[in-house]
This record gives sequence, C-alpha cells and structure tokens, in this order.
Amino acid sequence: MGESILERLKDILDLHFGHSRQALRPEATLRGALMLDCLDLADLVTLIDHEFGVEPPLEAFDSLGGLAALIERQMDPP
Repeated sequence: MGESILERLKDILDLHFGHSRQALRPEATLRGALMLDCLDLADLVTLIDHEFGVEPPLEAFDSLGGLAALIERQMDPP
C-alpha cells in the first residue's frame, strides 16, 4: 500500500514550509497551529494540485486531517 494522503501532506508541509513532522497532527489547524498565512495557503493549493491532481477549496483548510479527508474524497469520487 502506498503512502497515505495525510503522510504526503506532512511531507509537503515539512519540505516547503519547515514544519516539524511532530507538530503535524491531524487536528492541527493550518491557519492557527501551523500559522500559514493567505500566501502560504495559496502555495499549498498549488502544491496539492501538483501532488494529488485536485484543487481543494480554501474553506477545506481548517485542519490537516480534514484537508487529507477532502483530498481523498476528491481523488475517489463516488
């Protein structure tokens, strides 16, 4: 089985935004706990589109776990 979406998101946040993997828990809020500003979020949308082939809406950027779940749903539509 391949790497989970959450783990791949953690890789992106670690590599591009310098967050330690220990801080990247599913309940971590992107704007609060991880302190991503609007430009960071725009960059993250681009990185997610490149990595997963989906462009999540900005309202999905509440928590890391929520974002991972949304990406998974968009990748595997019913």
